[in-house]
This record gives sequence, structure tokens and C-alpha cells, in this order.
Amino acid sequence: MLTLGAEGALIWHQGQDIRVLALSVETVDTTGAGDVFNGIFAAKLARGESLPQAAYKACVGASLSVSRQGVIPAIPAVDEVNLRLEGGTQSAQMLGGSSGKEVITRAFDSRHGHCRG
Repeated sequence: MLTLGAEGALIWHQGQDIRVLALSVETVDTTGAGDVFNGIFAAKLARGESLPQAAYKACVGASLSVSRQGVIPAIPAVDEVNLRLEGGTQSAQMLGGSSGKEVITRAFDSRHGHCRG
């Protein structure tokens, strides 16, 4: 996994690079965003969620955290992250294929936690 700040994250899953986009927010303070991402990512993996699900939820949480000032006050509550997740879809780019040049865009359905084509 490679975190990309405002650009989201890039993960390797089932033989493909998956680009998970961050939410578009007005950035106030980036302090602690990586910690928020890592904490949510680790917690979701520990609960058995897939790598793409965990990365997407971590991107949502980190995006919310940079929209506020400070570190501890900026950590979003679980309910707040879940509310944003229920709000719609997030796009993910799949980079792969035999040539490595095939690009497939799929919508990540955050309400059901899977990619749909």
C-alpha cells in the first residue's frame, strides 16, 4: 500500500493495482491524517474487511480529519465515517491486465463494500 495524501491510496490486491480516491474536502490541517488512515486501515483489516474496503474507509476517515484543525479534535468518530460511507459511491481505478496498460474504472459501492463493474 502507498498512501498518496489528497490523491487517496494505491494498493495491490488480487494481482491488480487499485487506486482508491480520497474524498474532496477543504484542507485545514493535515497533521495526524496519516495516523487516522493507518488506525482505520488496521482496525478494518483486523475485523476481516478486504484490503480495498479497509483502504477506502481509511481514506474517508483521513479526508474528514484534514478538514479540521488539530490532531485529537480532528479524529472523526466512527458514526461520522459511517455516515459519509452511506452517502454514495467512490470511484476506484484498477490498473492491470496482461500488458499492465489496461485501465478499468469501477465504482466502489461503499454501502456494500465491494467493487462493482
